[in-house]
Amino acid sequence: MLKITCPHCNFQRQANDEGPRWQCPNCGKAYNKQNEDDGIRLRRDRRHTFSPDNSMFESWQKRLNLWLLIALCAAPTAFYYKSQPPSVADIDQSLQQEPLQSKTTKSISSFHYFDQSYNIKPMANYELRGLVVSHNNTTGMGDLYHDETSLDTKDLCVIWGDNIKTDDFHHVKFSSGAWTCHLEYPKGVSINLHQVANNHLITDSEVVRDDIANIRIGDQIKLKGWLVDYQNSSNTNFWRKSSLVRNDMGDGACEVVLVNYIEVIKQGNPRWYLLWQYSMLGIFLILLLKFIIVLIEVSPHRN
Repeated sequence: MLKITCPHCNFQRQANDEGPRWQCPNCGKAYNKQNEDDGIRLRRDRRHTFSPDNSMFESWQKRLNLWLLIALCAAPTAFYYKSQPPSVADIDQSLQQEPLQSKTTKSISSFHYFDQSYNIKPMANYELRGLVVSHNNTTGMGDLYHDETSLDTKDLCVIWGDNIKTDDFHHVKFSSGAWTCHLEYPKGVSINLHQVANNHLITDSEVVRDDIANIRIGDQIKLKGWLVDYQNSSNTNFWRKSSLVRNDMGDGACEVVLVNYIEVIKQGNPRWYLLWQYSMLGIFLILLLKFIIVLIEVSPHRN
């Protein structure tokens, strides 16, 4: 028989000793109790050794607070400057020309979009170069008419000609509704209202639709297509009609353009747009990291 020595009192158990084999007959304590306590302490010591201490968490929280402050300052600054119009010196000279409009030979046609059929009546060939000063927010709560299923894409409010030869347009507040473009400016500012146009853009090309979606305020653009009247074939009593002149205002003064080509001649404030995107992404990631650190700090596995 293997003789057992008690770790508590050093008594050596004999073959004829009574009592359970796990208990010392001399002191009555369990043989493995001390080893069990040592194992618990060892596990706690190991866990403490591999657990980050609070000072490291505090250090990271301070760093994240600094980065969050920087991002919070950068975001509104970038938001303001990203939509500022370019200086006169940065505007391409081709934007000074009037839109080109000519008689068209394109015939009446139709096409489908989101299971809806539309009839298109071309009225004139059209080419426009201009500075985008406003556009409607097709994804905003204020626009109930446009979404991914609507044939109309973004309305682009543009200026050209004499309006971009001086800095006066910098003092004009441009804004867009669902179908309109509005101008507000103080006395003394010179704006040629015949060289401002709100353009309802439609297209049968997914590539062109994506290009239109990427256009931003401050971009200098060139587009080609046709001035058209169009209707949903399920409502043959109504045609949305295009203006065919540049000197009208009010209802019906917008150009409806079936676009087959559009390009950005020069982007407006690309660095500010990039800073805006990175600062918003940074704010999200920093807050996420701070939340994760708090979860680790209060985790019961650290105790």
